[in-house]
Amino acid sequence: MFQPSSAHDASVIIFVSMTKTKTPIKPAATTEKSVATKPSTTTHLLGWQGATIDIPENWNLAQFKGDSQKGQLRIDDEDAPRLEVRWETPTAAIDIEKSVYKLMTSLERSAKKRHEPFERQEKPLVVAKSRKRKDRVTNFGWIGDTSSLAAQSWGVSWQCPDCKRVVVAHILGRGDEKPERVRELAGRVLESLECHSEGGWDTWSVFDLRVEVPEAFRLERAKLVTGRLEFDWVRGETGGQFGWARRNERLQLMRFSLASMLMHNEDLSQWTERVVKFSDKKFRWGKLEKSQVLGCDGLTARGAWKDVRKIAIHRIIDKLRKKALSPPQLLVWHDEKTNKIYVLKSDVQPENTHVINDILESL
Repeated sequence: MFQPSSAHDASVIIFVSMTKTKTPIKPAATTEKSVATKPSTTTHLLGWQGATIDIPENWNLAQFKGDSQKGQLRIDDEDAPRLEVRWETPTAAIDIEKSVYKLMTSLERSAKKRHEPFERQEKPLVVAKSRKRKDRVTNFGWIGDTSSLAAQSWGVSWQCPDCKRVVVAHILGRGDEKPERVRELAGRVLESLECHSEGGWDTWSVFDLRVEVPEAFRLERAKLVTGRLEFDWVRGETGGQFGWARRNERLQLMRFSLASMLMHNEDLSQWTERVVKFSDKKFRWGKLEKSQVLGCDGLTARGAWKDVRKIAIHRIIDKLRKKALSPPQLLVWHDEKTNKIYVLKSDVQPENTHVINDILESL
């Protein structure tokens, strides 16, 4: 089970295994009631590791951990944590209702030891079972110290019969927010939560960037900083006669904001040479050619691995297969309407080159 340390924790959540997990953030105590930022009435889509959810426009991803098998997301508004989603794929079925009951009991005991208020909400209606199309949906909630940033929590948990994930998600409310309104907000947001993708493609959506990527590609690295987003996905070696020698297929997507400032006194070609080609540690890119990408002025180039050992292995396999592997491909384009630069690097097998166009069409 994910073991919470107190009712104030911003990551009060159910557990699946007995391994304790650090909570991502603990709001500082205060003697004054916090003033909540009103959630936006408009929403935007958040997509991560196959899960998607519609969240208020002024909420954004603040922290992510784990992978598709076990992980968590924390979403904040302008002031503090608002939503946490956790998932795990256990080897056996989990008694969700019993786990929730044990969690509430543990939180209540911890609050009493600290002489803090804690009121368990018995079977609150947050998300209806019929709305989630799950046989076993368990709602939970509690109200604690109204002076805390995490004064209350309303959530839902289930184990999906399709993807087998155990999912736990909850909304945090402030002390000056009416519990009924926070519970209603939790219902609206959590009803939109889907725990797995459909059709073999995952939706990755964060900070106004939305892209569809084959679910066979796992996230190897992500970097989300102001003005720059980076995602690296990798697909492991596959079977077949020469599967043992196949290189991992790779996709990398980068987005840079404030393009006009980044390219000050440079054109797109000069910027690409300096920022993209020069800093690449895996690939050596060839001559940049002008191209149109999604209706924008862009550049394209073919590449090769810098590692001479990999080059030698691939040449041997090419001769054995009597078929050359597709070279890595680089696409760079400047979207003047949004003032952003996009970079897409791909290194895929010849039979999967269609994935590049499919990804572009999803942007």
